[in-house]
Amino acid sequence: MFASPQLKFPFHSFAKAGKVQSKIALIVLFLASLTGCAPLATVNSVEPPQPVAFVVNQDNPKLKVARMQALSSAQLVNSNPQEAMRESINAARLSLDEMGELSGRRADEAIEIYNFSVGRLIDAVNASKMQPWLSVVKLDSPSGPIWLKMTSDSDATWNPTTDQLEATDRLIIGGQYFPERVHLHGVGAPLVSKGPGRTTPPWSPMFNCVPATGLVIFEGNQATLRILSPCVTTQAFLAGKTRPVAADLSAPLAVNIVENKPEFIGIKALLNASKYQRDAKLVMREPYHPGLQPVILIHGLMDSPLSWVPEINAFNANPELRKRYQIWHFQYSSAPPFPISAEILRENLAAVYKQFPDTPKAILVGHSMGGLLCHMLMCDSGTQYCKDILGKTVSELNLPPDAKLIRGALEFKACPYIAKVIFEATPHRGANMAANPLGRLGSMLVRLPVSMVSMSSDLLSDAKEKNGDVVLDHFPNSIDTFRPKALAIVAMNKLTLNPRVPFYSIIGDCGRGDSPNSSDKVVAYWSSHLDGAVSEKIVPYWHSDVLKGPETIAEVQRILLEP
Repeated sequence: MFASPQLKFPFHSFAKAGKVQSKIALIVLFLASLTGCAPLATVNSVEPPQPVAFVVNQDNPKLKVARMQALSSAQLVNSNPQEAMRESINAARLSLDEMGELSGRRADEAIEIYNFSVGRLIDAVNASKMQPWLSVVKLDSPSGPIWLKMTSDSDATWNPTTDQLEATDRLIIGGQYFPERVHLHGVGAPLVSKGPGRTTPPWSPMFNCVPATGLVIFEGNQATLRILSPCVTTQAFLAGKTRPVAADLSAPLAVNIVENKPEFIGIKALLNASKYQRDAKLVMREPYHPGLQPVILIHGLMDSPLSWVPEINAFNANPELRKRYQIWHFQYSSAPPFPISAEILRENLAAVYKQFPDTPKAILVGHSMGGLLCHMLMCDSGTQYCKDILGKTVSELNLPPDAKLIRGALEFKACPYIAKVIFEATPHRGANMAANPLGRLGSMLVRLPVSMVSMSSDLLSDAKEKNGDVVLDHFPNSIDTFRPKALAIVAMNKLTLNPRVPFYSIIGDCGRGDSPNSSDKVVAYWSSHLDGAVSEKIVPYWHSDVLKGPETIAEVQRILLEP
């Protein structure tokens, strides 16, 4: 629900342009007061550090030459990129030769020089404006021509027509979300692949930067620069041995945050819900992994998938989790009532499991309003849910043919693709803040999609006529449906949760320590608590910090690592 105490915008508030501007300013100022000064992520470019030199290799002439050529390549990238390409290729070949002959720390130095050389080759290809992925590039050298080509294991990792590669040893990252940087040690140059070219499987523009790794392999005088996904290809046969593939799993996340500014994505989704509702979908952060169980992260009110970055970064640091799971997200505008968003997620899950039928059932992790979506997916509505809200069944409503989404939000079956659910700070019984003056002001500012507004008048008139009473006086938005007495909340809590789907609760407590009366300052314990949970963990965070607090992350990982 609330990712922080937030203000929002509705359809009836946009009649006068002057009022729109003042409301936008109010929201921006209010958000600025909440975000503080420390940035979520920082990314700065630096000169790449030189490969480590070990004393034990001082007498190795090939490594000495390889190091010299690699450093020369770094100096020539901008002034003479073709010469830099030659130098980096020669350094990679020499260090690769020695990699197969050495072991222990001696081999480690060869690997460092090789990785550094491949990174500088990427730099030089970028600077040269040549396109070795389209046709083989000829590089003259004293020992004869070198032929360079460039390939990709998957367009989902690197599409040369749209994506740009950058070596991550050039990037220094920091900020609130990155107390640690996750490196996977191995062979290859860790890269960020950045661009809008990913469409299949579904991608989010918020995750337009993904990890990649570059390897150079040789066959005679031909060098092939191979770009692969280190999340899919975790090992490579190189220099006579199967070796782990190197990767930087934090840098792409940091670049995503710096470029997309998640602090404002939620606001945009509320100010232009029609646009963002069209983009609502289940998205994959990395290429699809056959056989790995999806963990689907579902954000809350005025939030975005990027809010999960601290949890994702910690996930990436755990090799057992990487081995068992793949991370997906549900991105959506949080302006409509939560049953509508739950139906969109239900439809997306059905579509993805139709496309990938062998995928294991998913684990849903929902924060705040995202938890309400999870709750709805665990229930069968029967005909009673709609009757409790509108006074009659779906079949009795005079809904137009294009109202499939509303029908599905009012009458539904429990989703069959769920293995377990983790609720984080979820207002199962609503939140008092949604009913107080701040919440009412927020409700006045929420802007619903035009398609919903256009059919709301006839729908509500029809419900009132057949019910003989005023059911609703306007089509509700998300904040309206979070009030403890909201019909959507009351009706949901009459439904039975699927007993075959275990669930876990993580609940915030801002220092009181008396769970029955405590609160995370937005959602009270009495609302977040659900009988029947496999476990319930109380964490010392306020509402928006629950999903990124260390104790929460540790609890989620404990649940994921259960047998």
